[in-house]
Amino acid sequence: MRRISILIALSICMLCHVKANNALTHDTIAIQTASPSQLHKESTEKKFIKPEALGFKIKKIDVPKDYYNFITDDSCENICFLSADSTADNTKKKKKQSILMTVKRISDDKLLYRKTFPWKGQKYILSKTSLTELLFNNTTITDFATTAQLFEQKSVHSYLGYANDKLILCSRNGISENAKVTAYSLTTGKEVWQQKKLLNVNYGMTYCQPIDEVSDYVVSGDLIRINWETGDIKKLDCKTAITNKKSVLSSVLVGAAAGVVGGMMGAPIVYYPVYRMTSNNNNRSFFYAPSPYRTVGLNSNILQNSGKNYFADLNSLHCFDDDMNETWNVELPEKATRSEILLKGDTICMVNLALAIYGNGGAKPMEKPYVATFSATDGKMFSYQPMEFENQNVISCFSSNDQLHLLFPNREAIYNTITNKMDIVDTDTTLIGSFKYYIDEGQLFKLDSNNTFSEIKPTKNTLPIRTNNGYVVNLKNGKPTILANPAEAYRTIASHDDMTFVVGQRGKFMELWLLKNGEAALISDRLNSVRTKHRHLVLCLDNGKIQVLSY
Repeated sequence: MRRISILIALSICMLCHVKANNALTHDTIAIQTASPSQLHKESTEKKFIKPEALGFKIKKIDVPKDYYNFITDDSCENICFLSADSTADNTKKKKKQSILMTVKRISDDKLLYRKTFPWKGQKYILSKTSLTELLFNNTTITDFATTAQLFEQKSVHSYLGYANDKLILCSRNGISENAKVTAYSLTTGKEVWQQKKLLNVNYGMTYCQPIDEVSDYVVSGDLIRINWETGDIKKLDCKTAITNKKSVLSSVLVGAAAGVVGGMMGAPIVYYPVYRMTSNNNNRSFFYAPSPYRTVGLNSNILQNSGKNYFADLNSLHCFDDDMNETWNVELPEKATRSEILLKGDTICMVNLALAIYGNGGAKPMEKPYVATFSATDGKMFSYQPMEFENQNVISCFSSNDQLHLLFPNREAIYNTITNKMDIVDTDTTLIGSFKYYIDEGQLFKLDSNNTFSEIKPTKNTLPIRTNNGYVVNLKNGKPTILANPAEAYRTIASHDDMTFVVGQRGKFMELWLLKNGEAALISDRLNSVRTKHRHLVLCLDNGKIQVLSY
C-alpha cells in the first residue's frame, strides 16, 4: 500500500496567509484541540518516565523573562529568544518598538549574544556560529561569538530560504524575467555562488522535491534540478503556468482609470516570498510568490523508478533520466492542473487534482478532476476517466491493490484500475467534520483507556481517514465508522530505529509519549507545543520553560 499526500499546495495556501505574520514558528507542530466533551476518562494511573532513565539527554534552558518566541539552529546547538526590551519605551506613543534578542548555547546554557533591535518586522535565521537578520532592503549576518558583522547587503531583495548552511537571496535582474539567486555562507558571509537562470519571477517557485542531501527538484516555469552546494542547474522544458486573463483585464481597467505607476504589468518589482523548512534536513521546501497575473502549480510530483523519472505538467506526461534528458513525452487527454502520479507495476496512474495556485492568492480549485493511466515503458495511454465535480479538488490519494482511492471533503471516489470503473460515495460529514487525508502506516496511534497504544493503519477492510474535527474514521458503504475520537488520536512527530514519539491533545495541554518495543512511556503531559529538529525535540512547557530532548 502507498499513500500519496496532497499537502504541498494546501501548505502554500496556508503559509501565504499565516507565515508572513510570524516567520519564527515554522517548526511548530500543530495539534487538533479536542473539546472537553470529547475527552474520555482514564481507567488507570499514568506512569511518567524521566527521559534520562531512557538514555536520552535532556537540557533545561533558563529562559528570558517574557519571551514571546524562539528559534534554534538546525543541529539544536544554540537557541535564540525574542522578548520585549524592558529598558525601552514600548508604549503606543512610540512608533518604533524594540525587541531584546538573547542567544544561548543549549549544552551549558551559556549566554553567547544579546542585543536590542528596533522591531521592523524582520526575520531571523540562527546557525551554529551566526545570526542572520532579514529586512526588505537590508540583510546582515553577525558572528555572535565576536559580534563582528560578516555580511551586509543594503538593497531591495527577497529571501528565498536557506539550505546546507547557506543563505539564499534573490533580486530582480533589471527588466529580465529571471532573478539573480545568490547563496552566501552563514559561517563567513561570503558569496558561494550566483545563478541567473534558476528563478523566473513571473512564475515564482511553487514546488520542491528532494533528490539527495544537496540537490532538489524545483519548478519555476520549467522543471529544474539544482545543486545547492554549487548552484549548478539542469532544466526540462515544461509548461506549469498560464496567464490569468481575468486578473490581467482587471489590472488594465484599473490602470486606465488610475494610471500605471512604475514596474511592468505582470511583473511586480516587490515580492513577498514564503519559506518553510521541515524537520527533515533532506526535505527542504521553498516557495516564492508568483506574479498576480499567473496561475501556477500546474504540475505533478516527480515519480522515480529504476533510473527513470516521470513528471506531468499542463499538457504532457514526461519521462526523463537523472541528467534531465527527456526519453519521451505524451499529450494528456485533457489539460491538467496540479496532479499526482504513482506507479502500479508497469502502469502510471495520474490523478488530476483540480487544484492550482492563483498568483499570490493561494491554492484554489480549478477545472474538474480526472484519472488517466499510461504505460511506464512508452507512455501509451490505457484509460481516461473524468469526474463531473465543479469547484471540488482531490485532497488525498491512496493506492491499494487494484484500487485508487480519491478523497474529497465530503465524498470518496474509488477507481478500479483493472475494470476502469469509478464508484462515487457521498458521505454526511456534519458530525465528524469534513475529510482531511488518508492515514498510512506509522502515522497515527490510538490511546486506549488502559494507557496502551494501538496503531491505526490500512488493512484489508479498513482505510483510515482523518477529519478536520480530529476524528479518525473508516468508510463502509458511505457510512463513517469512528475508529478514534480526537482525544484518542496521537500523531507521530519523530521516529528513529525502534523508537516513535507521538503527541496528542488532552484537555488544555499536549502529551508526549515514547513508543518502543510494544511499551509506552509518558514523557510529559503539560506541553504547550513541541518542535522537531532532526534528532532533537524542543519541549515548550506550560510554565514557559523550555527543555531540549536529544535521542
